[in-house]
Amino acid sequence: MTAFFGEKTSSGIQLQQTPGFLQEIASESNTWKDFMKCLSARKRTASKNQIEALNAIEQNVKTLVIEDMDSVTLDNGSIVFDFSSLPTKQAQNFYAELMLRQIYREMEEHKREDVLILIDEAHRLTKSYHTILDVMSREIRDKGMLWIITQNLIDILPEMRANFGTKFTFRLGDADLNLLSYNPLMRFAVEILQPRQFIDVEFPEGSSFSPVFTYVSNGLEHKETRKVAAVVSEPKREVGVGGRGENADYRREALEILSEKMSYATEMGKIIAEKYGITKDQAKLKLKSALEELKNNNEVGRVKYLRDGKPIVMYYSRNPNLSNLHTGMQSQVVGILNDLGVTINRISTTGERSAFDIETDFFMVEIETGLKHSMEDLKDRIKSTNLRVIIIVPNKELMEKYIGLEENVIVATIDSFKVLLEEPQKNRGS
Repeated sequence: MTAFFGEKTSSGIQLQQTPGFLQEIASESNTWKDFMKCLSARKRTASKNQIEALNAIEQNVKTLVIEDMDSVTLDNGSIVFDFSSLPTKQAQNFYAELMLRQIYREMEEHKREDVLILIDEAHRLTKSYHTILDVMSREIRDKGMLWIITQNLIDILPEMRANFGTKFTFRLGDADLNLLSYNPLMRFAVEILQPRQFIDVEFPEGSSFSPVFTYVSNGLEHKETRKVAAVVSEPKREVGVGGRGENADYRREALEILSEKMSYATEMGKIIAEKYGITKDQAKLKLKSALEELKNNNEVGRVKYLRDGKPIVMYYSRNPNLSNLHTGMQSQVVGILNDLGVTINRISTTGERSAFDIETDFFMVEIETGLKHSMEDLKDRIKSTNLRVIIIVPNKELMEKYIGLEENVIVATIDSFKVLLEEPQKNRGS
């Protein structure tokens, strides 16, 4: 069973009654073929709102049907399950979950002992309250071990995240850093991590230092890099670095920040100020001319961006492409969907022309920076689905460019997208 967002939004996205439909139809079916027949029969007598929910179920179930699927016998040796060859992300997640449940059932029955389960790209499963990983993270200690790898700490639900005693992390984004606000030393340590450095954020709070580790791929590369280094206990000890910022290369600092994420001048100034022990105003003043030079050299771009209802100028790296701006917007949308409990089936990587940027059970999300010269790929994607398509743009001025593409298209900024999805939740609570 998948968790579904249980309301209808003002855009006509019908999400009500879906869990009930799934349970009823599944209880009457022995095979996928039976399931589809039963679903078709329900549609013939369903209301208009119910048909929209049933259409969404039908579209998603079709992605799970795999013809001529082989069986596998597990022995007691090590084995790797690779679901990437399955045709859709939904099918990959579904059968990965199914396999995990079968393995864990055998562990509970003591048919398998001392098992280590390692899951890569775990964020595909951890965002649902219905995943078996929730149970495993709480109860696996006397049966084996569970290791998971994911892109962001916020990808793991808080209840599940609390069950992991060790959390190694590389440098984090702002959303993840907010999770470490309770421990200023740890947050500072994570903020200044360099490439290949990582830290255990569960290192005991109150310690005078936090150990930082460096990943070394072989004995020759980075041979002069120490594998373990201690982080200073307070940021103010960085004051003397670079002569209090006098010798800082603001162009290089800006490019380094923008190589990881899109950002605005105030945020970049804060990062540089903390690194060199100078005031934010000092850093921002010198950064301003560096950003202007980078823009004139076409090394960075900037766009007007609506953030919390206020327009700001957002900078992004033009090297090697525009994915920096796109990825930043995509990350914000994913955060909103996670906060509202919307199940995400797929998050596409930049460059996947045939896929929507974010796919849910009842609507698709497309991130548009407004910098494309052609919209043909977008039009083709819109025509390929019967679900609602929500196009997210950086500011209101760009909305007109995409309005009127198709009847099933809504255009919104990130702020209005959040309001669009929050409205039904307010109605549900009243």
